[in-house]
Amino acid sequence: MRCPNCGHVNTDLATRCAACGSALPCNPNDTIPQNTTRPGGTAKRAQVDTESPQPTIVGNTGLRGAVRSMQRLAKRTGRRLGSFFGDHKGLLGIGVVLAVIGVLAAVWLAISAFDAPAYAKVQAEVAALLPTYEYSGGTFGPDLQIPLSNTTITKRAATKAPEGTVVSQGVGPAAFSVEAELTYDDGQIRVVRDVAATYVRKDNGWKMEGELSDHGTSFFARAGVDENKVLSNMGEVLHATSSKSNEPLVDIYANGNFSIAGNNFTEAPDRGAATDDVTIHCAQAGSFYTYEGNVTAHFAFESGEWKLRSSEADRQSTTRSYEPLVGTWNGTFLSTAASNDGARCYGAADHPLSISIDSVGDASSGNATVLGTITVMAHYHEGLSHEAQSNLGDTQLERVDFTGTIDTSFDQNTQSDLNIRCATGGSPDGLVEFVLGFGTKDDPSAAVACVTSTHNYEDTIFFFIPYQTTATFTDTYSLSRA
Repeated sequence: MRCPNCGHVNTDLATRCAACGSALPCNPNDTIPQNTTRPGGTAKRAQVDTESPQPTIVGNTGLRGAVRSMQRLAKRTGRRLGSFFGDHKGLLGIGVVLAVIGVLAAVWLAISAFDAPAYAKVQAEVAALLPTYEYSGGTFGPDLQIPLSNTTITKRAATKAPEGTVVSQGVGPAAFSVEAELTYDDGQIRVVRDVAATYVRKDNGWKMEGELSDHGTSFFARAGVDENKVLSNMGEVLHATSSKSNEPLVDIYANGNFSIAGNNFTEAPDRGAATDDVTIHCAQAGSFYTYEGNVTAHFAFESGEWKLRSSEADRQSTTRSYEPLVGTWNGTFLSTAASNDGARCYGAADHPLSISIDSVGDASSGNATVLGTITVMAHYHEGLSHEAQSNLGDTQLERVDFTGTIDTSFDQNTQSDLNIRCATGGSPDGLVEFVLGFGTKDDPSAAVACVTSTHNYEDTIFFFIPYQTTATFTDTYSLSRA
């Protein structure tokens, strides 16, 4: 029996083709094919439809039949495509044109990709033109020469050559526009700069035409302020500092000493978001008092530089310390005066004055208390009718305890606005009060003492009528440290 699929002649009893494995119709002894002439006649060979596509079954029965099936399938497919394009010749032309255009475009793109300014060339030339960035930190930031750390080509595209530019002929574009991102970083400031350049084909190569154009610069803080600049511009910091003192800090610390006590830098990924909180220790040393405390300045990195946003001082920074007054002071006699312009007694001229200041209390809550002792000549006698070198009643007081208070109001006798007003415990003979002035109107480094002795006594008037009266003598000394 002949296989209707591949034409292979099989035995009459076969049910599948031995060549291709296709199912055979039936046994001719059982069924007479429709294309036979008449019963009892000779059967004609079944006509195989070679135009219709037949299924290809590849089995284990033979490789030869499978190959023949593939060949016949290819022939049928070719005949059908030829028939289709024969009936649709217009579509065939359009397809050919589109295919040619696609091939040419692919070739042009390939040439452009290879015939363009090389990335390495552009990177090297841009880096050579801009190897460093000159960064000016303003009032509080560092001034730096920042080296180039990275160059990235962000865009390379064909463009028109600048007008009037002579270019060399080539297959691809005559000019390219190139954009690059330059990163400068030294660990303190990172600068990202965007630049652009035009490359044209010249002398069988690519050359930069004109100069680089700047397309913007971004700044990022990677470290805090320049501490030396902060210390150099403490006047601006103190002007911006809020405090509870009536006296401005810029006046208190006009000639102060400053040092950095702490620095809290916070880096942020967003531009302008970095902050730096700097604590500055302030000290103002005077002849008779000191100031000492901390000021905290808050900086923010904005628009590419550090700017002072605010500043505050602690309470201690505006409180005077009178510790320099503690110690022994010796007095040199200068002058004496009597009450009611009476006759003067010079008994103190030949006797020393010695004042020992043992302690000065905290002045932050008001006038500070001063404790100490005094050795001085007291005038415990009545008023004089004429001047005398000494008088009966002049008494030398030795290391008498006193209690005083700081007074910052101006005193006419001492000509000072820093005074210690003191009094001894007193005695039946009289009372000794004194004012110590530190820093006079004419000499800020001078110190004086005005000691007033008061003596109450009985006098007579008009026919020896007795009455109580008071005599006062004030001796003035210049003071110096022992």
